[in-house]
Amino acid sequence: MSVHANPDLNGVHFGRVVVTIDSELGDCVLWVPTPGGSQRRIHLNSMDEIEGSLGVHAGNAKNDPLSADMVRALRFAAQRITGREGGRR
Repeated sequence: MSVHANPDLNGVHFGRVVVTIDSELGDCVLWVPTPGGSQRRIHLNSMDEIEGSLGVHAGNAKNDPLSADMVRALRFAAQRITGREGGRR
């Protein structure tokens, strides 16, 4: 079973954002709350996608606390994945 199937058990919390990381596959899933109270699932399949999302949310982080939580989660995921890959992309 995928680590992404149970974010409560396998996830790391950054404020209101939860990230699950599969370092063997090099992907992560962000679980982000929506205004309606549900969770939005954002699956990022590679370091390129993680870095792209990081760039988008870093620009909003000063004015949006949820984006700031996402930036912290994405940085954590990138560090875990690149540590597993030995610095490869």
